[in-house]
Parts: sequence; C-alpha cells; structure tokens
Amino acid sequence: MTHYRSTAWYRIVLHVIVPAGLTILLFVGAIYGLVLPQFERNFMNQKRQMIRELTGSVYALVEHHHARQIAGELTVEQAQQRALESIRAIRYGPENKDYFWINDLHPVMVMHPYRTDLEGQDISDYADPQGKRLFVEFVKTVQANPDHTGYVDYMWQWKDDESVIVPKLSHVRLFEPWDWVIGTGVYLEDVRTELAAITRRMEASVIVIVLIITVISGYLIWQGVCTEVGRQSAEQQRESLMQSLEIKNEELQSVVYVASHDLRSPLINLQGFSNELEHTCIALADLYDQPDTEDKQAKISTLIRDNIPESLSFIKTNTEKMKRLVEGLLQLSRLGAAELHVETLDMNELMQNVVASCQYQIKELNAAVETTDLPACQADAKLIDQVFTNLIDNALKYHHHQRTPQINITGQRVDRTVLYQVADNGIGMESEQQEKVFEMFHQANTNGRSDGVGLGLTIVKRIIQIMGGNIRVESQPDKGTTFTLILKAKG
Repeated sequence: MTHYRSTAWYRIVLHVIVPAGLTILLFVGAIYGLVLPQFERNFMNQKRQMIRELTGSVYALVEHHHARQIAGELTVEQAQQRALESIRAIRYGPENKDYFWINDLHPVMVMHPYRTDLEGQDISDYADPQGKRLFVEFVKTVQANPDHTGYVDYMWQWKDDESVIVPKLSHVRLFEPWDWVIGTGVYLEDVRTELAAITRRMEASVIVIVLIITVISGYLIWQGVCTEVGRQSAEQQRESLMQSLEIKNEELQSVVYVASHDLRSPLINLQGFSNELEHTCIALADLYDQPDTEDKQAKISTLIRDNIPESLSFIKTNTEKMKRLVEGLLQLSRLGAAELHVETLDMNELMQNVVASCQYQIKELNAAVETTDLPACQADAKLIDQVFTNLIDNALKYHHHQRTPQINITGQRVDRTVLYQVADNGIGMESEQQEKVFEMFHQANTNGRSDGVGLGLTIVKRIIQIMGGNIRVESQPDKGTTFTLILKAKG
C-alpha cells in the first residue's frame, strides 16, 4: 500500500502538480506578456479609428451643406453658417463633452465650441505648453498627406476646463471646397482611464480563473492518491477554462469596438440632421409670421417638400442602420447559447430546400444554380441551412452585371471530414478583402450594393466553428469567389 501511495504521489507530481504549475505560470505569463499588451495596442488603434470615423461623419455633414450651395439652394455664407451651427452643437463621449472644431488654412479659427474667444483670430502662433504650434501642425498634416487627413498629438485644455492642460490626440481632415480643417480628438487620460478599468476587470477574471485552477488541481491531487482519473479531469477542466477565457476576451474586444465605433457613426448623423430639422422648423415659424407673398410661399414649399423630407430620410436611414446593428449583434450572441441538434444531414435534400427558398432572387436575375451529388455530414440542420442560404444570397447580391450569374455547389469526402464548395462568377474581391471578410462589421468595397451591416459572413464562420469545422475563401476580382466549408463527415 505504501509503495502504491508513493507511486501514486510520484504520478500525481509528474502528471498533475508540474503541469498545473506550468499551466498557471504560462497562463499568467501569456496574459501579461501577450494578451494585455496586444489588447492595449488594439484598443488604442480602435480609438484612432473612432476619431477618424467621427471626423468622416462631420465631413459628410459639411458635404451635405456644400451640395445645397452647389444646387443653388443656399449661398456660400448660408451653407457655411448652417454647417457651423450643426457642428457646434454636436457632443459625444462619456461626459458628452467631446466636440469638433474647424480652422482654415491660414490658420484662422473658424469655430470652436469651448474657445469662442479664438474664433476669427489668427492662430498661427498659438502654441501648447511644449511649444508646439498645433494649428500650424494641423494645416501641415492635411497638406502633406495625399488623402488630406492625419493625426496630431499635443497638449490642450481638458474639455471645457481651461485651467487643466493634458495630452490629446486628434484627427484632422481638410474640406477643400471651403479650405476648412475639421478636427476632433481623444484625451489620452480618458483612454488610459478606460483601458485601466478594462484591464482591472480582466485581471480580476484572471485571478478568479487561477484560483479556480488551483482549487481544482488541489482537489484532484488529493483524489489522485487513489486514482489516475483525477489527472485527466484536471487537464480537461484547465483546457475548458483557457478556451472560456479566450472566447470572453474576443467578445469583450468586439463589444468595446461596437460601442466606441459602429454605433457612434449613425448617432452623429442623427444628431446632425436633427439639428438641421430643428433649423428648418425655426425657418418655417419665421416665415409664418411674414406677410403672404409669392416668395414666402416658394420658401415654405421648399422647406416642406425638400428640406424636411430630406432630413427625415437621413434620420430614418441611420435609425434603420442602428436597428440592423443591434439585431445583428443579438443574432450573433444567440448562436453560442442555442442548443445544438447535431444529426446526419442529407445534404442533397437540404440543398434543394435552400435553392427553393432563393428562387425569387434566382429567377429575377435569370441565375443558374447547379449542385453535384453531395456527401452527408454531421451538423445542425437549421444552422447549416442558414449558412448555405447566406452564401447563395451573397453570390446573387454581388453578381457581375456583364454576365449571367452562375453558382456551383460541390462536395467531397476527405478522411473524416466533408468539403463543400460554393463557387460563383461574380465581382470577386481583392486579396486584402479576403483576409477581413469574416471580421465583425467588415463590409467589402462593393460600390454600394450591400445594405447590410457586415455580420452575415461573421455569423457563417461562427456557425461553422460551433459545428467544429472551418471555412476559407478564395477570390479574384471580376472572376468570382469560392467559399470552402469543412465539416465532420458521417461515420
């Protein structure tokens, strides 16, 4: 018995204690040496991308007023004044105090919501405490870059508090028709605070997981004196915990990205066009009190028939976009929680049903969908139906206008897996797009054909991963795209 216990303890030390200790060390080392640094870099890149997108949204608002000037609806002064009034009122950020400003190429301050004392002033010599002439740097940046955009870091007052000067990173973009440099930025202290809060939550999760691993390992060590089963159980539970942490980390980064980027763009547009609608209502009220003239009636007609419907149309479009974003996220979140019904699927029968459900689009485009004899696989019927419906719908949506759409669906068994291919002769995509096509909210440059939010292929990939399979894409511009799905075979 003593020999047995000694041998058991030796096995426990060799197969449980040493691996458990190394796992904890490697786990903690990976978190602090790889995951957290990479997360910090990604987080900062997301902030940079966020202010770039926000600047782009305001740029679009200025373009709208410039278009009305070109169309003769407004004078230059009227168009610029309305643009400035709309932008001056826009706020965002945790405290709703982040803002946009505009200067020209001289530079002279055109508009600043918190420093109205600088408006109309020559700010060529305006420098931060470190001596950087920031507005000159803004002008140099937009003039030096081919796309007339860029980032500049400097010191600036803390939002609406002139007494506090802190580091700031801003993105600027030139609107050439009016020589306006549009900018907004993030306070690095805000970024560090937000990042620290997220890091603390991640560290707390790591501590909990390490404690769980430690408790489980201790329990298994005690049980392992009598049996070797504890060793296998410990390894399985540690692997499960590691996978759980990886999934939660990916979900956390996705939520941070959506909250700081994708939902803000339509909100900025909603705010801008709501302000435009408010100005239109004020203009109607002013006209109502004026004597009746032909000019008054013409102005009222323009406001009611053109300006109000246009603003409402933009508001409706961005509301629908936010609705699609939220619905897409909800659909994506439900995938991992739904109960799977894995069974042997007759793929020929399933594909007939999928093609039948797409018959309206197929007939409308006079498309041809051909399938070969498809081997069976082990999967959830409803989810696989959703995958192939989505792929066929994409192939029809992005067809080539100069040729009849052709979709070929084939399959073959390879060892214990089945390879299915959905190939089309559509517009295809560049190699850099292929690397990102499965990313959340990524939309390829399809010349405005897509009205989605970039979640279709993300959902497809998530379904295939849930089934224990894989998916890849091959494509050439103007020649077509082929999606290859790898699933478990029958038997």
